[in-house]
Amino acid sequence: MSLYRQLLIAIFLSSLMALIGSITSSTLSTRDYILEQLRVKNQDNASSLALSLSMAAQDALKVELAMAAQFDSGNYKLVRFTDPNDKIILEKKAPDQSTGSPLWFSALLPMEIPQGNAKVASGWTQIGTVTLESQSSYAYESLWKSTMRMTLTMTLTALLGMMLGYFIILRLKKPLNQVVNQAQAITLKRFITIPEPKVPELRRLANAMNLTVKRLREMFAEEGKRLEIFRKEANFDGVSNLPIRQSFITQLQESLHTEETIFGYCMILRINNLDGVNKKAGRKLLDAAIEAIGKSILMHSDKMQDSLSGRLNGSDFALLITNDKPLDTAKSIMKVVVDHLGGYSKKGDCAIMGLGRYKKNVVLGELLGGIDKALAEAKAKTNNAIVVVKEEAEQNIPKTSQGWSAHITKAIKERGFKQLSYPVGDFKKKIIHREGPLRMRSLVENAWIMAGKFFPIADRLKLTPKIDLVAVRLGLDHIRTNPVITRPDGTKKTYSTMPGFAVNISSVSLGSRSFVGELKKLLSQHPNEANRMWLEVPEAGAFKNIKQFRLLIQTLKPLGVKVGIKHFGRQFDQIHHLHDMGADYLKVDAIFIRGIEKNQGNQSFLKGLVQMAHGIDMLAIAEGVLTPEEVNVLKGLQFDAMTGPAVKE
Repeated sequence: MSLYRQLLIAIFLSSLMALIGSITSSTLSTRDYILEQLRVKNQDNASSLALSLSMAAQDALKVELAMAAQFDSGNYKLVRFTDPNDKIILEKKAPDQSTGSPLWFSALLPMEIPQGNAKVASGWTQIGTVTLESQSSYAYESLWKSTMRMTLTMTLTALLGMMLGYFIILRLKKPLNQVVNQAQAITLKRFITIPEPKVPELRRLANAMNLTVKRLREMFAEEGKRLEIFRKEANFDGVSNLPIRQSFITQLQESLHTEETIFGYCMILRINNLDGVNKKAGRKLLDAAIEAIGKSILMHSDKMQDSLSGRLNGSDFALLITNDKPLDTAKSIMKVVVDHLGGYSKKGDCAIMGLGRYKKNVVLGELLGGIDKALAEAKAKTNNAIVVVKEEAEQNIPKTSQGWSAHITKAIKERGFKQLSYPVGDFKKKIIHREGPLRMRSLVENAWIMAGKFFPIADRLKLTPKIDLVAVRLGLDHIRTNPVITRPDGTKKTYSTMPGFAVNISSVSLGSRSFVGELKKLLSQHPNEANRMWLEVPEAGAFKNIKQFRLLIQTLKPLGVKVGIKHFGRQFDQIHHLHDMGADYLKVDAIFIRGIEKNQGNQSFLKGLVQMAHGIDMLAIAEGVLTPEEVNVLKGLQFDAMTGPAVKE
């Protein structure tokens, strides 16, 4: 039984006991008072009557009249005049009357009313005794009415007292709930702070727990800073602050094979005659220029979803441009280069650029080879030329925004989407859930468009939340009715019980006011399937919409839905948000996984990352695992599961 119920029951029982005790005590006191008053009345009236009879003792008629007058006016049950030998001379007697109160009340509180007795004398000679006995009905009626009034008054007082106690408990309930919730969160390895309660005892407890959480946060932050150093040293260039060649190529290669990647243009910037510029400008000025170029590239990369950047070598820089204005982005970066290095180059011709369109399953060598040709063509020109690799237009997708809008809207209404299914397994070859990247039916029959192509258009048209709800419905269908899974290679896998199914949620949907409510309503209608649903948000979207992401977790947790972050690690400086978020798992970006057996820096980084994830009760899942060597290293680093071709069913 909860503390609140115990307190309420205690208040109720104590109020009830006080009420019963007060009523009982007051009733008994009132009964004693009434009996005393009746005793005094009977005795006084008996003395008065005896005096009257003493004066009229020789006149029998006067004696009878005096006794009759006393009997008729005093509500008496008995008026008796006896001689000294107790022989009745004259007696007036009335039958018992109704008490005016319940019989149980009369039986519970018997009233023995004392008789009034007085001696009648003639001179110094006693001639008899007068006895008066009052009717008890009036006493019971008076006691009953008095008891009812007391009961009503005391009951109202007790109710007011209970209400006051209830409101005091309500006042204490909020801070006490906060303390309890904080303690529960800590047991779940979520470290949250709460406002200081006004109740002194709770304030001391809350302060102690807040201090503990603060110290844990500081430890978490210190560990994060230490791991960030490992990450930077292993993956970033110290001058430009851009990822090094190996890191960028790994990211690019992974993007070329990822369903939800937003495709666009790969830009390579090459500084002309870097050695000559270095001799003219000096190392310090050149480093400052490279740092400025790096900042410009990072600024543009941060503005674009799924963008990547890197420094390939001393003179070459790369950027994946995922917006619809690649030339504008390229020209903006080129301007920064010219502003910083134009004065040290012949005729201000300090750099060239090549842009090639990248898309799913394109061979990396072909992509970079095409861009190299564009760079060669740009070099033959002047004035910091920018050359775009020419390509044929795709025939299976709309060509205009209106066409995209109509096509996506139709697909939403007609459920013209499907989900692929990729396994996510642990290191004991157990499938913990399946991933379901989304595809949309294309203009060409039996062809499908990858999410990376239509999602940017859907974002601009504000249709992403509707598409994500469709994806969740498809995921629920997979869990409920689809024990047979068709793999991407066309083969099939049958399950006796369908494992969990993971669905991607876009950052745009997180920012929608109504999306979380609609998602909760949908999942609430399918509680059995919701318990096996995994929803994941890209790292950039989760940290960009941190409040909405917290709301998503808090809303869906009671339904048993697991919520996680995918492609984690690129924004590691935001890791401090995780300690009180309550997310269930992290999927670590493949950039840190590729070639892990040869990269000691990434091994140190991932080891600490996994420990931090486990420290806040989150699963650590490695993305895009390819080789047995990677599997062995990740297992040693205590990862919980992995995705990618290395996962066998």
